[in-house]
Amino acid sequence: MVFRELAGSGRGSIPSPETMNICRIHACLSESVPPNAELDPRRMAQRTLVPTPIIQRGASYRESSSSPRKPRLSAFRSVPLKQVGALVIVALFASSFAVVLTSVPAKTTAFNLREPILITSDTEFTAENGVVAGSGTANDPYIIAGWEISIIEGNGIFITGTTAHFVISECHINGTANPPGVVICVGFNGVSNGTVKQCTFNATRCAVSIVSCSDCVIQENDILGCNGWAMAIEYSSRVNVINNYFLSANGILGLFWLESSALLNEFLWNEVCISINECDYLTMQENLAESCGKFVSAGACDYMNICCNRIIAGTFGGIELSTVMQTEIRGNVIDGNGGTAVYASGSNSLMIRDNLINGSQVGGFVLINIDSSVITGNVISNNTIGYGFFGGGITYYATTCANMMVYHNNFLYNSPNQVEDARGAENTWNWTYPEGGNYWSDYVGNDVNQGPSQNLSGPDGIGDTPYAIDGDSLDFYPLMGPVDFNPGPVAVPAGVPLPTNISTDVAFDGSGSYHPSAPRRTISEYRWDFDCDGVFDTGWSTDPDYTYTFQTPGNYTVVLEVMDSEGLTDMKTLEAVVYLDEIPIPELTVIVLPVMAMLAIVALSHKRRSGNKGK
Repeated sequence: MVFRELAGSGRGSIPSPETMNICRIHACLSESVPPNAELDPRRMAQRTLVPTPIIQRGASYRESSSSPRKPRLSAFRSVPLKQVGALVIVALFASSFAVVLTSVPAKTTAFNLREPILITSDTEFTAENGVVAGSGTANDPYIIAGWEISIIEGNGIFITGTTAHFVISECHINGTANPPGVVICVGFNGVSNGTVKQCTFNATRCAVSIVSCSDCVIQENDILGCNGWAMAIEYSSRVNVINNYFLSANGILGLFWLESSALLNEFLWNEVCISINECDYLTMQENLAESCGKFVSAGACDYMNICCNRIIAGTFGGIELSTVMQTEIRGNVIDGNGGTAVYASGSNSLMIRDNLINGSQVGGFVLINIDSSVITGNVISNNTIGYGFFGGGITYYATTCANMMVYHNNFLYNSPNQVEDARGAENTWNWTYPEGGNYWSDYVGNDVNQGPSQNLSGPDGIGDTPYAIDGDSLDFYPLMGPVDFNPGPVAVPAGVPLPTNISTDVAFDGSGSYHPSAPRRTISEYRWDFDCDGVFDTGWSTDPDYTYTFQTPGNYTVVLEVMDSEGLTDMKTLEAVVYLDEIPIPELTVIVLPVMAMLAIVALSHKRRSGNKGK
């Protein structure tokens, strides 16, 4: 997660290595950043990977905060953020943090009062309409900056029917606490190539309204005291919301919002941070939601990525999905929520992996009518559901969930039961042997045997008896220790024939390489260095095999490097002896004389035995 050092925020330092132990959540990589997002390198946080602390019964990962955080105004923009590429988040924190304060620089921008701005075509980007620079191209956009606008109703800045590139920057737009009509600070309708950045919007019904737009960016703005939806995005595509601060009644409302992202935003005291309906191909990544009602409420949305968000002390829950398909929930921290961390209904083909779900009061996962989904690599701890026979960690409600696969999770101190599965054998609670199932903090079995049937002598890290969820729901291969979520791949090089000579092709093979976390993570690429000079002779390839012919005789150290689906790598070496011509055959005396001597000894022994029998 990108963490901002805010004045009065109550943020703290990363826990020391001594506090780190079991169960890391792996780093979350942002594989792509919207091309129209011009991120300021000064606002990008240093890339960090921190392991999780020891998980204790009843532990919380919330930061201590004795007083409300002060709103972050545009004047406070001393926040260091990292240059975009791969965004790596911290997945877990210690239970209490020390407060980190930063100095607040003086604002240098002078704001000039003016009337609202209305632009209805590309030809109206003029000085009269607040343009202070630019020509409207991608490299030289129109700039509307430095204005302060106060409105009672209507729009502070409204732009419609344009395709020119423009940026609204460093503007203050103020409404009133109880406006008589609709107040929108910035409204776009039928716009392409627009950006709103580093503005402050205060006391409005809606800060930013985007309708029928494409290729727009809403970035680094502060939305304070909005009593409606801070942003409403409808019938639009490639509209990316990046690194904004929401102190408002509600955050983002999306309807038919497509192929877009909500990245690095911070939500405080929002009733709902992101509410979306019929929105496909959305990425919600590396956002912070603190003391909000719920983080995401999504209905009839497909192909979403909800990853690497931090959802702390929510009132009603974390992530709520209804009628969703082909969606990944990955690398999130959901801690101390008053409701359910992840609630999903009527959905299928979900991948829920590498999350930390801790301290939810109405269950970690409550799933209703879910089909063909996978839950793997999660730490699910200290959750309770508080009533009935349900499981604090995972509940498949009634008999509505089928074809579920749950493996390689750590279930720790959930109550009243770790999990509940009313469907039974149609759901699977382990992977095959020897990969195994899940770690259960209340498992009391032993590990003295091994094998698929656990009937061979010797321990294997898997319990000899299944973990019983109920009469027909079993984890057949319960793990004896918590899952390590960060093992890398293991390279295993081979070559045939070896030794060889300079006239023979050698078939090098890396297919024996493997991944300890399979099938959750797999080896994706291979490359070879045939003379160990630090320069690889092949590029990355999905093919583990490569044929190579050595040109000169000698002793060579061949290097195989493999990379897994998360970017972790491993290198191993293989010795190769290369001769000039034919591979030399050992001298006759080296082989023949010892063999002849052995045959003579055998013959003499046989003769003596025969003589003894004759007597």
